[in-house]
Amino acid sequence: MGALRRLAARLANLARPSRSEDALSREITAHLALLEDEHRRQGLTPDEARRAARLGLGGVERTKELHREARSIRWLEDAGRDVQHAVRRLAVDRGLTVTVVLTLGIAIGAATAIFSVVDAVLLRPLPYREAERLVVVWEGDDVERRPQSAPINYRLLTDHNEAFASLAALAELGATLDTGRGPEKIVGRRVTAGFLDVLGVTPAAGRGFTAKDDMPGAPRV
Repeated sequence: MGALRRLAARLANLARPSRSEDALSREITAHLALLEDEHRRQGLTPDEARRAARLGLGGVERTKELHREARSIRWLEDAGRDVQHAVRRLAVDRGLTVTVVLTLGIAIGAATAIFSVVDAVLLRPLPYREAERLVVVWEGDDVERRPQSAPINYRLLTDHNEAFASLAALAELGATLDTGRGPEKIVGRRVTAGFLDVLGVTPAAGRGFTAKDDMPGAPRV
């Protein structure tokens, strides 16, 4: 509770700096007067008592600075002064203002775009059931190449599989779709029967694939 009260007092001083400064000046003046009285009672002249009081206090301005640091949140005050200085500078120099605004706009836009990619690729989970268990397997000497494998090797993998709960294969498919408003080039995938089951999804309309669809000569569904 004591720490919370001190924090509340510091925030109040930050919100009302003039009132806090007046109170600090009154406290320092009162303390100096007490020290001067003490030194005069010890036999010093008024001038000597005044000088001794200031020396004993360690300097009026230094003492005020120490009290300000104890009563306020220094970094927040410094930040506020920096913002005020920047605003005044921008108000005077319009060319600088335009440059700063454009730089901030570009930086914010770039940061937003980068975060969107990172969020979609790395942070946000894939929209599939048990997405953390999905893996892609391919073969080849060059890791820069697209994932690929010969169909016969996929068959061998499925026949001797001991590592995966289920397997499916896919290949790129380019096609032309007649939309009724003219042909449209589309990019799709040719997949094996268990592909939707591996992903744990169901078709939005119609049926899924069956083992018969994988047989040679089966209709292209």
